[in-house]
Amino acid sequence: SPHLSPQLPTPPCPQRNEANLHSNILDCPDFFWEAEDFEPLYQRVNRYLDIEDRVTILNKRLDIVNDLLDSLSAQLEQVASVVAARGTLGSNRDVFFVELIGFDTHSDMDDTLSGLLGYVNNALGSFVAEMKAQGTWGNVTIVSASDFGRTLTSNGLGTDHAWGGNHFVAGGSVKGGQVFGQYPTDLTDDGAENIGRGRLIPTLPWEAVWHAVARWFDVRDGALGSVLPNLPNFNASYLLDADELF
Repeated sequence: SPHLSPQLPTPPCPQRNEANLHSNILDCPDFFWEAEDFEPLYQRVNRYLDIEDRVTILNKRLDIVNDLLDSLSAQLEQVASVVAARGTLGSNRDVFFVELIGFDTHSDMDDTLSGLLGYVNNALGSFVAEMKAQGTWGNVTIVSASDFGRTLTSNGLGTDHAWGGNHFVAGGSVKGGQVFGQYPTDLTDDGAENIGRGRLIPTLPWEAVWHAVARWFDVRDGALGSVLPNLPNFNASYLLDADELF
């Protein structure tokens, strides 16, 4: 005889106005949630989707940063190769430019900045080790530079464009452990160097650093005006001499 499956009683379908977040939609597919019941679930789902989107964006940024890291390391590796071939190339002095982008931290400043500086540290560490292995570290100077500084105040997610900032000079002949320039006496908007939003006027111009580096690089007096065209705008008190930095 044909086998019959036992029939379970059909649970009563809730009235539309009784349907809520605790209803089992398998009991009755034909109902809707009231707005006051649906809104909390809608908000929770949106938060989950927002988190998923943020994770996706973060992963993409991490991929980009990893590519940038490889790029900076590759650039410095190429510089090291040219330095090693200086005898064959017949070069006594060279200038190299390498770059790492991604510092325009209008958002996610903390994670972005700490990550990028970590990559700079690793790339420079490998480069310095190679220069020492070649015996040329004493003849190498590294100067960091940027288009602009960052505000001291937050925009809510990060920082915005500003003026003054901090940079470093490194090299085998550099007198390390020094800080040039004056620390602000007042970081509030009332400070003498603050032009608003934590945008600080630098206490030393770029010419200060480049003047010392140019002298170390053996740029002659007659050529300084071409190398540093803004030099006449600053008196000697704003400049660094080679024996101060090297």
